[in-house]
Parts: sequence; C-alpha cells; structure tokens
Amino acid sequence: TALLITLQMKTLTLVIKIIAIIAACLFLSIESTNAKTILSDTPAVDEIEKKIEALIENQRYNEAEILLEQFNSKASCQGLTFQGRIQANKGNFDLAVGSFNECLDEMDGNFEGALIGKAKVLLHLSQTKEALEIINKVIGLYPENKDVYLLSGRAHSVLGNSRESKKMYQKAKEIDPSSPYLWFDLGVRSVATEQFDLAFEEFVKAKELNQSLDMKIVGRIFLQSGEIGLAFKSFEMAGEDIENKPKSEKIEFFNLFGLTAEALYKNGLAEEMYRKVLGIDPDNVEANLHLAQLLTGTGITNLSSLHACGLNTDEAMKHYRLAGSNPMAKDSLDECESHLKQSKEWKSRVENDSIENAEQTTPKKTTTTMFSKLKKGLFSSNKMNHPNDIPKVEIRSTDHFYQDYVVKRLPVVMTNIQNKFSMPEEFCWDKLRERFKGMPVKVSISDSGRFDGPEPGDLWGLSPNEEVLVRPYETIMYFEDFVALVKNNSLNETFYIEYQSVDQYLGDDIKEMIKLPEEIAESELELILKNMWISKGGTVAMLHYDDYENILCQIIGRKELTLFPPNDMGRLYYTARSKGALEYTYPGTFKREQIVDSTKRIFGSSIDLNNPDLDKFPLFRGLKGKKVMLHPGECLFMPSYWHHEVRSFGGSCAAEHTLANVAVNF
Repeated sequence: TALLITLQMKTLTLVIKIIAIIAACLFLSIESTNAKTILSDTPAVDEIEKKIEALIENQRYNEAEILLEQFNSKASCQGLTFQGRIQANKGNFDLAVGSFNECLDEMDGNFEGALIGKAKVLLHLSQTKEALEIINKVIGLYPENKDVYLLSGRAHSVLGNSRESKKMYQKAKEIDPSSPYLWFDLGVRSVATEQFDLAFEEFVKAKELNQSLDMKIVGRIFLQSGEIGLAFKSFEMAGEDIENKPKSEKIEFFNLFGLTAEALYKNGLAEEMYRKVLGIDPDNVEANLHLAQLLTGTGITNLSSLHACGLNTDEAMKHYRLAGSNPMAKDSLDECESHLKQSKEWKSRVENDSIENAEQTTPKKTTTTMFSKLKKGLFSSNKMNHPNDIPKVEIRSTDHFYQDYVVKRLPVVMTNIQNKFSMPEEFCWDKLRERFKGMPVKVSISDSGRFDGPEPGDLWGLSPNEEVLVRPYETIMYFEDFVALVKNNSLNETFYIEYQSVDQYLGDDIKEMIKLPEEIAESELELILKNMWISKGGTVAMLHYDDYENILCQIIGRKELTLFPPNDMGRLYYTARSKGALEYTYPGTFKREQIVDSTKRIFGSSIDLNNPDLDKFPLFRGLKGKKVMLHPGECLFMPSYWHHEVRSFGGSCAAEHTLANVAVNF
C-alpha cells in the first residue's frame, strides 16, 4: 500500500483502462436501466418491477432475486435483464452474460436493457471491441439512450480514440447534463489528459449529483496518477461518509488516508488514522507497521536510514511485534533490539571506565596500520586566514534568496538566517547532555578523523592498484555516553554524530532549536531533511557531491569548505570503488576485514585536496576551488552537484574545556 503513494502509470491508455474498470463497477452497482417495461402492462406487475428496480439500486441483490423468483419474472426479457444486472453486481459475470444472451438470442435480439447490460459487463471485463459493437448497435436503435453515449465515450477512450471519445461525451452531455455518471467519466478523461484540477471539479460535481459515489475511489485514481494533494482532498470528502461503513471498509479507508496524510507530511493526522484502525482491530498488521515507522521517522517520506529506533522506541517496538508477520516489521524490530543492546553496552563501558573523570589523562595509542599515515598532515596545510571566495550576504526576502541564488545555482554564505535558532550556549556539551539524556544517537567512529575516504586496496585484501572507499565504524549509544567519549582526552579515535536525521534521532526538542526564518522556509525549496553534525572538531569529509540543494548552518566551531562547480567533474577523477567499513573494538583498536564482494561499488572523487597527486591526476593541475570558512551564525547555501570537501574545527563553548563543533544542514 505504501508503494501506491508513489505509483506512476506507464501510459495514459493504462490509466484509462484501470479507471474504466472502476467506473464500470460504479455503473453496474448504482445505475438503473432505461429499458421499457414489458413484463406486463398490469399495474400490479408494474409495481413489482419498481420494487425490483429499487432493490437493485440500493444494492439489495438477494432480495431482488427472491422477488424475481417469486413472480416468475425471469420468463421475460425484462426479468432476464434484471437477473443479469443482479449477477453482474455480485461479480458473477458469466451468469450475467448468460442471462442477457438468453433474452437477446431467444426472445428479442434488440432488447435495449439486455444490450446495454451486456455491453457494460464486456467493458468491465476489458472486452472493449466486442462491447463497442453492441454499443454502436444500441446507438442505431435507440439514439436517445443517455447511457449508451457514456459507454461509447469510455470504450473509445480505452481504445485510444480520443477524438471519438470526446464526441460521444459531448452527445451524452447534450442529452442529460445532470447525469452523475457523465461527470464521473469527464473526470476520468481529465485525469487521462493530466488536467487534474479540472478532474477534481468534475468528480465533485458527480458527487453532488449522486451522493452514493464513493470518493475513496476518486482518491485512489489521484493516487495512481501521483496527485497526492487531490487524493487527500478526495479522502477528506470520503471521510464524511465513513462512519456508516462496515468495519472492513473503515480499516481500509483509515490506512489509506493515513498514508496519504503522511505523504504530505501531515504526521499528526496520519497517526490519528492509524490509531483509529487499531481501535477497530488492534492486531491490524498494516496499521501497526505504519504507526511504528511514523513514530521512528522511517515512514513513507523517509529519505534517511531505512531502519532507526531513536524515537518512541518502546511503543514502536510494541507495534513492530504486532506487525511481526510483515518482513519489514521483523527487520525493524531486529534493528531496534540491536540498537538497544549496543546502547547498553556503551553505557556499561562508560560507567566502568569512569570516562567522564579522565579528561586530562595521557592519550592512548590507537591500533591501526593507517592511523598515523592518515592523521599526519590532515590539517597541516590549512590556512586559517585564507580569503573567502564565496560572497557573504544578508538575505532580504524569499525572492532575494530564491531568485538570486537558488535559480542561478550560486553558492552563498547567509549571515542572518539563524535568528530563530536557540542561543549558541544551548548547544554546548553540558546543555545538550542535560536535554537529550537517555536518547539514542547514531555515532560514527574514525581512526583518523577522516570520513568517507579512499584507501589502497591491499589493506582490504584487494589489489594494491585498486582503491577502497572507507566508511567509519557506526554504532548506537545514548547521547550522554557520546558526550563522555568526546570529552575523554585519553582516546585518540574521533567520535562524530554525522548525517543525524532529527526526524529519527533527537526529535522535536532539537527541531525547536533550529528553526529557519520565513525567507528560507517559505521559499520554493522543499525542506525534506534536517541533519545534525556534532563533534569536537578535527573531522574531514573528503571531496564529494550531493544530488540535492543544501543549507549548512554553523552553530559552534568552524567549517572550512572547498567547492568546485558541477562542470569540474571531469577534472576531479570520480571513479567507482569497492566499499569498506572499519571494524572497531573499544578502546582504540580498528580492523580492516577482507572485502568478500567487490562488485558493490561506490562513486567518489580520487583527489585529496590536502596532497593531490598531479602525476596521477594531471587534469587537476591548475584547478582552483572556491574556499570559505564558515563561522558560527553563518549558513552556506550549496546548489546540488557542487563538489565540496569539508573540514571542521572545534570552538570554545561557554566555560567548558572541551572544544565543540555543532552544525545542522537542511
């Protein structure tokens, strides 16, 4: 069901075919025939026909069938037409066609109701050409029949005859502009031609003319077309009728409406819908799964980690257990249990080692074959007073930001957009520890302070000429234990909160501390991610690019960035490498395991800006990046695909001895 939110139809014809089936079901369910009454000319039988018609229109098919049997009404073409409609609405399409054929083959080959009924069933069964033959016959025999032009319009749409379809719908509109089925079909046509706002107006008109139209069907049509906003409006209208529906329909609706609300970042409403389902059926797998994902920030709008358990952990795990028959729920529960185990292990290490009291001890030696080689000179060539190559400006308005920089794809440092952030001292170690104590966070641990960099392949069991792109060791711990490890000067390894989605970790408390002003938040950029970056400095993110726009705000400490425009890619020697991840044993022991599957490749630059090998990478010679030092209170806008290297430097924070570097990117 979650995939339904992002489903895009392959062709317009496929859209029309799918919707035509839905529409045909509507006609079979609620439309009456225009057939002449021929059971009998007596008033008594006429009343019986009216009762049968009313029962069919109100979907009381069994009662209608009993009444037909009682008065032996099947012996006539009208009776067989009634029977065919009843069987069609029950889903017995072969029996329905049999009833229509019995009338047409044995009694009256031109009987209007049977012809129309058979055409509808054939159209529903996607036997469109056969249906169109019957429809054309009816047009010749009964040119004033309002139903037949609607059916003809739909059949021509399915066959891709757009001009003929439009002609038939226009004829139907001339005969009966108050037909709800006409407006429904016009809505279908507008969806097929991607006139979505017009389609919604036409569907609403159909609803006004026929209150029995289920707007949930309309919502599904818009979902299948990728129009989430209009689907949401349709479901809102469907919700007005939901209370009188059976439990099974309520469950389906609340789950679907919840997913749609979630897709529009209306998380409060989505949660309400999922909880309504669980109020009806506490064991409902779909609602338990979606609620758990919503609570942990891993729902359908998630662009961060597939699994996370940093928020609402206990409740989320309860719902994952109830959704245990779903493989995704089982995987997520396993991840949560693993995260809890890691957090407890780190808590034990910190407490046993009394780390917080060891800040002034002599650093321990870090055990790794590459540590000294990588650490040496990592920051040695940095010039702390180099000029800023990127302009620093105050943003005057949304248009100023969007038109001058976003549209033109130019990086810029903005000096006045942290005015809604909490005061800098609120981001110091002790304040953060107090605020987020007991909350799990994802922590990366590096032997050198470098993150995402290439290493020679022979360290990983590959050829020396083949490089490996190395990711640091990742683990989960409580925030207060992360602070304790950062403050422990006896450790050489670097502990770093990186790429930390606040929708998955730290949550609403941190969101309140990093609000953007209207000039940015209300621009045409869609702010879909907020990531925290917290360390004591001394980290390096090697040259890379992001495929999305980025606003990096420095709160404490500084970041030095070197940027290259997208068209420099050919001189930055990007290449695909095997991915390696460090193994780590506390304290200070790193290990590189042999890469078993070298077919999994990661794309990255080969250039080390600190020490470029110009013999190996001659095209880089003479290429100058744009440098900028980002200070507290400043935010850098980086357009997508701009290449950048990032080095962080710790800054003092209040009266604390340990340096800090805190930033957030949007």
